[in-house]
Amino acid sequence: MKPKKLTDLIDIDELKSLQDKFAGATGMGCVSEDLNGELIKSNYIADFCIFTRLSEKGCSRCKQCEHDDIRKAAGSKRMHISRCHAGLVNFTAPIFVNGDYVGAIMGGQVFDCQPDIEKIKEQAKELDIPEDRYIEAAREIPIIPRKRIEGAAELLSVTANMLSEKASGKLNAEDRLQEAERISNAKLGFISRLSHDIRTPIGIINNMTDFALEDIDNKAKVQDDLMKIRSATKYLLSLINDVLDLSKIESGKIELHPEPYTFKDFMQYLGTLIQSMCDEKGITFKIESEHVVDPIYVDKIRFNQIGMNLLSNAVKYTPPGGTITYINDAVLLSDTQARLRVTVKDTGIGMSQEFLKKIFSPYSQELDNPLRDEATVSTGLGMSIVAKLIDLMNGKITIDSEVGKGTTVTWEAVLPHHIEAVAKGAESAEQKTPAETGKLSGRVLIVEDNEINRMIADRLLEDIGIATDCESNGKDGVSRFNHSPLGFYDAILMDIQMPVMNGIDAVKAIRKLSREDACTIPVYALTADAYSDLNDKLDEYGFNGLLLKPMDRASLYTTLSTHMKKA
Repeated sequence: MKPKKLTDLIDIDELKSLQDKFAGATGMGCVSEDLNGELIKSNYIADFCIFTRLSEKGCSRCKQCEHDDIRKAAGSKRMHISRCHAGLVNFTAPIFVNGDYVGAIMGGQVFDCQPDIEKIKEQAKELDIPEDRYIEAAREIPIIPRKRIEGAAELLSVTANMLSEKASGKLNAEDRLQEAERISNAKLGFISRLSHDIRTPIGIINNMTDFALEDIDNKAKVQDDLMKIRSATKYLLSLINDVLDLSKIESGKIELHPEPYTFKDFMQYLGTLIQSMCDEKGITFKIESEHVVDPIYVDKIRFNQIGMNLLSNAVKYTPPGGTITYINDAVLLSDTQARLRVTVKDTGIGMSQEFLKKIFSPYSQELDNPLRDEATVSTGLGMSIVAKLIDLMNGKITIDSEVGKGTTVTWEAVLPHHIEAVAKGAESAEQKTPAETGKLSGRVLIVEDNEINRMIADRLLEDIGIATDCESNGKDGVSRFNHSPLGFYDAILMDIQMPVMNGIDAVKAIRKLSREDACTIPVYALTADAYSDLNDKLDEYGFNGLLLKPMDRASLYTTLSTHMKKA
């Protein structure tokens, strides 16, 4: 918060010393005034001015003159020279700090010509000041040529600029210190909350594993324990993914890759999933498509991520018996552009106006909402990610909510669209509609140094009908492939970080082999490092794609079904 007074930034004793030095060097008076009108007086004040201010009417007139001088100087942001009600010449220099007015320094209290004694007598009578003493005080005031006064005014202006720079430096240093403290506290808070959110599911996994081992002969208990482990694992994975996504976005490492996407394709992907979540909780899910423009060009992964975050939040905070409505409204702006407006409405617990102010800040959760279910699990990162992704699309998002009255989230963006691509895009979308996970026929070489990861990949592939062979490092993987019959393997899953030879060197070695299928066999990189730049260099290294660990049956099936026959 910026200080509002000059004395918050410049030591008052330093100001007084500066004023006294100016008075001693010029023979003129000098005072400063704070933003709140408080005067910082120096040791040099003319008796004439003291007499004038002792009178209530005179003091009022002096203050009005000062007010007018300061207002004019601050308004023009430069030195202002004036003549006061008593005939004295004064000059006022404003002091600004980072564009904000904080005070002024004033000099003068001198005549630039012989004083009019008759006028001084009239003023003494009007202000009820002893005439003789007032005239004597007037005659003690220096008479200084106008050019000398203007020179002194210029000197005071330079002094004011110097004070402005010094005050700005102090304020900026304080701001930097406060910002550093804020960032440090935010990091500590983030680490603390992240530690808590990671330890919670890990604690569940550890304890449920122990319980399952203790009740190994009780199938019902073991099944219940395993379901809890599965739930905790999914939450932990979503937390890690959210943290990585947020880090990527904030570091500018996420790029959008637009491709044609139809509303039907989007609903096939997301609608079925959300419908099942709503059915499980007893919530009504409605889809309204007021206007559809197909296809729009978006990054499908990030577009789905926005939709999933908004809709899953609605499910999470809407009690059984509630309703969630997804409204799609698109307007064709031209042959190449369409405005998409998406609204997600729910009849859930809502949010307070205070929380809405910080909803897009990472890790924000309204834990004190009286209607919140204590069992509701949230990372507090989803809306921050959503807002940043929408910003990447040059869009905007608004939220209207009230505790107990539900929430309406609306986001919109102008997106690319091509009339001639409608039929082609729709046809492409139909072809790319993901199929149900089934069985495939073929053989895959797994190159992975971690025994448990090899076992998991082997089990997952076995479940979808694929035979496997395994090696524990890149060198043995290259040798195994090179000594296999031509066309023996349909694909290779290659871990990146391995002993003896890493995955990148291994795939390069495979591509250099003289056998006919060395350049054509699909090789997929396996990595748990979602934050690496590997995805940008897959072609350069010789990979056909990337699979993130932990793998799942669906992602393996989707990836390998393009190269292998259905059983």
